[in-house]
Amino acid sequence: MPSSIELLPAAVCGLSPLARAALAGDFAPAGLPLPRAAAALEPPSNLARRFDRDERERLALALERNLTGLEPHVAVIEAVRSLARPEATLVVTACAPGLYASPLDGLWRALCALRLAALLARRWGAPVTALLWNRADRPGLSDLNPMRVLNPNLDVQRVGLAGLSGERTVPGRLVLEDGRHHLPAVRALLAQMHGDHPHVERALELLAPRAGETVARAFTRTMLELFGARGLIVAEPDWLRAQLSRALTTLVGRDPLALLRRGAAALSARGFEPGEDPGTAALVLRLDGDAARALRAGGEGFRYDGEPGSRTAAELAAEIAQEPAAWAAGELLEPLALDRALPVAARCGALAELALHAVLAPARDAGLAPATPFVPRPAITLIDPAAQRSLAALGLGPAEVLGRAGAPPAAPIGGGAEPLAPSEPEEPAEQPQLVRDLRERARRTADELLAHRAELAAIERGLAGRLARVARDLCSGVERLCERAERALANRSGTRGRHVRRLENALRPLGRGQEEVFGPLPFLARCGTGWLDALGDELDPFAAEHLTVRLCAGEEGQN
Repeated sequence: MPSSIELLPAAVCGLSPLARAALAGDFAPAGLPLPRAAAALEPPSNLARRFDRDERERLALALERNLTGLEPHVAVIEAVRSLARPEATLVVTACAPGLYASPLDGLWRALCALRLAALLARRWGAPVTALLWNRADRPGLSDLNPMRVLNPNLDVQRVGLAGLSGERTVPGRLVLEDGRHHLPAVRALLAQMHGDHPHVERALELLAPRAGETVARAFTRTMLELFGARGLIVAEPDWLRAQLSRALTTLVGRDPLALLRRGAAALSARGFEPGEDPGTAALVLRLDGDAARALRAGGEGFRYDGEPGSRTAAELAAEIAQEPAAWAAGELLEPLALDRALPVAARCGALAELALHAVLAPARDAGLAPATPFVPRPAITLIDPAAQRSLAALGLGPAEVLGRAGAPPAAPIGGGAEPLAPSEPEEPAEQPQLVRDLRERARRTADELLAHRAELAAIERGLAGRLARVARDLCSGVERLCERAERALANRSGTRGRHVRRLENALRPLGRGQEEVFGPLPFLARCGTGWLDALGDELDPFAAEHLTVRLCAGEEGQN
């Protein structure tokens, strides 16, 4: 159970200019309602016209048929069956299926959707159900493998399964095997790292993928076990492929590229980053076994990377209609397809995806999909008992650590002059210079590589993007090496340095939000699952603040 939940100003961890404008009410594009209270939401119109009785029954039956084999809580089946009612609606949130349910972002999306659905159901007097869309048909495993954990040395360590690679691999189609993917070895490593925690075996049973599952199916099972009692529906795209392909056929046939580009241009005109570029994004995916090929804007409409020809929007729509099981929507078209295929009342997600939904606003305003309200969820940081001890030892509050984007502030709480940093490092002065030289050389090398992007693009368009990834990977690898060296230096300064490193790596790992990097394993292993229920009862889905949650003091093992 949480010992306390504290609200910090939303800006404490830094917000993009677009997020600040949205929270201040200074950003309201047509086609993208951004309600900040339940009272501002109304049931979607034209439900009876958009979803007749037969369509609703097919939807409910398809979900129930696929969920039954996973033996979910009875509340899940009741929620699914309620969708057959003409007034029933959904609050949808979507996320990639991460290894061991990583990162925490997926859990926070589920809790936010559940709370928002409960609020709307009471207000409207009608069934409103939370649905977590498992993006199992999204190719590429960069979000799945590896996961990251805080190891006993307080380093952010990468842990992954063997044999998972390939930008085109679809996580909902690749079946895991003990030998090929080293499932027992990874589980044993994690059990060893968290073996002093009282709930480690239960946590591993909940989160660890099993032989015969896909990464996506393991994620579905975990989320159903964690939130099934609250009635959360978890759905995979293959379960509703017929409905999705019909929606995608309509969207593609109406040639949405000009509207998507208009949305991106409108953001850029206001000085905001549009996120996905409609001109280069994967708009439609062709599914082939456990792999997928992306179609992007090009030629007369759409074409594969490296393809000399192309097809018009009408031709691609005809292909999708002829073979509906073989196609999926890409990043930009997926929200539109879901909102056409499902009775969605609202969707919720992280503030970081606000730019994507803003790009879609002109398409919604033009009638390609309903103008579904988007509710940005609050950011959440968990503070386990070990981090609480470090905060107390240094005389700090969470805001003083979180507010520096991974770097602790210069002075502890109360205005003292003592710096929050390891004192009197024993390492010779040339060591920090070496780290600086490595970083500078990596940057120069990356710049030299990127100078050849145009030449590669002239050979094959997709090669330029791959070169950019190579450059990023080079810089990331050198940065990890430099950070490791810096942490080794900090560790030599003794206990104070250890407290500093714990707070830096536990609360702002890799300089990012905790919810973007770590999964739930260490928190469930240390404190069980009761704190999730308590957080779910108290969470305000409209909160603009940053939430910090102090967990189960006195029940932990030592770290």
